[in-house]
Amino acid sequence: MIDLRSLVQRRQGFLFLPLVYRLAGRLEQMDWEELAEDATSSAYALHAAQRLFHLPALVSHFRIGVEAEACGADLGRDAEGDWARPRSLADPALLGTPALERPPLAQALEVTGRLSEELRGEAATIGVLSGPRTLSALFAAPPPGLAQFYATLARAYAERGAHLLLVAEDPRSAPQALSPGLSLAPLFNVASYFRLPTVLLDHAAAGPAPGFDLTLGGACGHALPLEVLEGPVEQANAWRQAGAPLLATAWEVPPRLPAEQLVAWIEALQ
Repeated sequence: MIDLRSLVQRRQGFLFLPLVYRLAGRLEQMDWEELAEDATSSAYALHAAQRLFHLPALVSHFRIGVEAEACGADLGRDAEGDWARPRSLADPALLGTPALERPPLAQALEVTGRLSEELRGEAATIGVLSGPRTLSALFAAPPPGLAQFYATLARAYAERGAHLLLVAEDPRSAPQALSPGLSLAPLFNVASYFRLPTVLLDHAAAGPAPGFDLTLGGACGHALPLEVLEGPVEQANAWRQAGAPLLATAWEVPPRLPAEQLVAWIEALQ
């Protein structure tokens, strides 16, 4: 089984993880609707990106807020699938196991299963979960079953072949404190059972987050800023040293980034 630890060891203690999702769709000339709603097309585009960039691991989707959308939220996504302010919030009563079977979360899980099957032996598949601070803000009221839902979603990713769980907090979300009663222990228990490393990408993090194998993006960890990725690659070695064992891009790689620019960074970091 491919996992984060074996990948890091195989690559001499360092792994670069560019988050390519919309870029993969753009390279295959797919619009947002096809990428997000057609699991077959989405898996094809992501697999093509993995081959093009020789990625040892890639996300099965990067649709932050998809769990809230499965519970009725309208995030007002634009033509490229991004959103800034939700039009309507999710219903807390809808959060639970049935949400896994409702669109668009059902499609995200289907892509994970298809991609992990297609990449078997080639690369690791990463399941993405919207962080608790981001997700809580997308509900009309604090969802009481959020902790258990994370465990349910983690199990669903594991059963579809994911090798790593990336919990991503939207950098635009206010860094307010979570409900005192919220614990991610059920998520970590499931991850431990399936031997899935857990990584937190959170630009507001002030230190290592308890329970996570790695915390990236904040003062405690390094992530590659997108503006750096768009510039020359002379500083690649410094970023390689600072970002070990795992250097992720600070957020999703811009869809309009020239493919050859990302290739240059990947080669420089190797």
